[in-house]
Parts: sequence; C-alpha cells; structure tokens
Amino acid sequence: MPRVTLHPGVLAVPDPLLGRNSFEEYLRKLLEWSSILNANWVALCISLRSHEVLAASNSYPNREDLSKSFQSFGIREYSINDIASVVTFILTKSMALEAETGIQDASWTKFQCTPPIHSAGTNDPFHDELTRLLVILSIHLRHLDRNRSNHVLAVATRPNNVSEAAVHADIDLIEFTSATTHVNTPLSLKESIIICDDHLSLVCALDECELISTAFDQESVARSIRIAWVKESISAGLKATMEDTPPFRIGNEFLTSVRDSGVLSSTGKTQKLMSTILDVLLRRNLQKSHALRRDSGGASCTVRRGTDKAIRWDIDYEHHLHVWDMQNGIPEFASVVPHHIMDIPS
Repeated sequence: MPRVTLHPGVLAVPDPLLGRNSFEEYLRKLLEWSSILNANWVALCISLRSHEVLAASNSYPNREDLSKSFQSFGIREYSINDIASVVTFILTKSMALEAETGIQDASWTKFQCTPPIHSAGTNDPFHDELTRLLVILSIHLRHLDRNRSNHVLAVATRPNNVSEAAVHADIDLIEFTSATTHVNTPLSLKESIIICDDHLSLVCALDECELISTAFDQESVARSIRIAWVKESISAGLKATMEDTPPFRIGNEFLTSVRDSGVLSSTGKTQKLMSTILDVLLRRNLQKSHALRRDSGGASCTVRRGTDKAIRWDIDYEHHLHVWDMQNGIPEFASVVPHHIMDIPS
C-alpha cells in the first residue's frame, strides 16, 4: 500500500485574501484526502508536529475561521461542521510518520531541494516542517525502505506542477524511535521524493509497475491496473479517474502466476505486462491476441468456460497473458504463463 505524508500546509486554512477559488480548491482537496483515507488504498501519515505547526502559523482549521471564509465567499455546497469533521478525521485517523518510518527526528547542516517546494503558508513553521519531512523521508528511502511509493509527500500546492523533488542534505544526527535501529552519521543524502497535491497528481506520480510488483492480494493488483489506465488516459489527453476504469476481474490464481512467471524480474518485462493488460482493457493491438486452443492442432477447438472464451495475449515471445473473455464483455485476467503453457485456470 502506498504511503503519503501530508504536510501541515495541506490542512491550513488559506488566507481569505487569496480569494474564493483558493478556498474552494482547499475544500476540494481536503475532501479528496479524507476520501482516500476512508477508502484505505493509501496509508496517510501526518507528523507529530502537525498540530503545533498549524497553531504556530495561526492557520488551524477551526470552526470560527472556517465560518468566516464560508460567509465571506458565500459557500453553500458544504457545511462548516462537515469540513471541521473532515479535518478532525484526517488528524486523528492518519498514522504518525515518525512511528511509520521509525525516525523521530534528525538534524542537518546543509539542505537543498531542487526545484524548491514551497508550502501554502509563508510562515517559518511551514517551511521548517517541510524541510524536516523531506529529510525524514529521504533518510528512510535511502537506508530503510527503497520502495518509492512509500515516500510520497503531499503539499498544498506544487510549483509548476513538479512531481519530484531532488533532496541533498548533510545529516549530523538521526534520532530513531527504536534503540535497535542505527545508521552511521554524519552522512550525505541525495534522494528524489515524489510530490503531489491532490488525488489525481498522486495517481499520476505512482509507478504502476512497482505497485504490481509489491501487490499482495487481488485488490492491490486491481489498483495497480486502474492507476495504469488513468495514466494512459491522461497521456492521451483525456480526463479520467480510477472510478472510470473499464470493468475487469482478477482471477484467483493471477497474482501467483505473475510472480511465478518471472515477468517481475525486470522493469522492462513488468512494463510489457502492464501494457498488455491495457491492450485488453482498451481493445487495442488485437493482432497480439488469439483464441486459446486445447492443443497446437489446427482443428483444435477454443478453450471455453461455459459461455466464456479463453484468449491468449502475447506479452513478448517468452510470456503470454491468458484472459477469460466473459459473455458480458468483461475480461478476467486469469494467468501469466511461459510460451509453452497452454493451460488457463478456470
């Protein structure tokens, strides 16, 4: 499951001088993060200092400040109580970054972020906490967990829609939550952290190949496919969300077959698998597919499961994707097999 850390600026009430559009964007993103947290497909984290930073910057989203903006801009689509409840939900249900990473704090003598990532607030507490979060995520990425989808930082706004930040820091000291964890210091870090500011930018920043490689059940496989479909649609100039993905099913043996086939052994092979899955959903490159037959004989009949027909898609010369083309038109991804295997799980 990908992990996203929310910078406190995401929760900070924007200055009313920024106007109605800024406040409505703030509300939209708040509701999106709450929906993501509730759907439980991403692990949301906040730092233990979030409350302190929001208080120090006088931007904690309390009912009084929310009420002023609601009245000033004539907001009728949402209720003040609902938005206040959403903030409370995010603050209380998100996991603590320090507990998740095992890093309580760190100190550094040099820090550089390219391009510069500015939070919504202009006060020092926002800037200092942004730097601290980037340092903690970089340490964790370098020494404890190389899965980049676990190191996504959500900010209030992204300058120039930047999707990654290159962090260079000289670390003097690291304070871990456990006495058994140790990393030699001082050390110099150079890492790249994924940056997003809403649901769509998060989806576009995630690596579907990495996600399917670390999938642990049918739903996590399906999620990696939906993310790949959204990114493919956006690259084609279309508006898309994960809910718009064409319907499909994941067979009970699909994930096991993917792992056993060897297609996850290299990024190139995994990319070809995801591309073939998209071919199925988009019904493109049909020349790569043909009916799966019981044997190699020319007169052999097509394999069927009741009214469902088995289709064999070429991933490359070595590997093939076996799919049930169900009577209702929905594909069921059944298995990934080497070239000589003609079976398909029923």
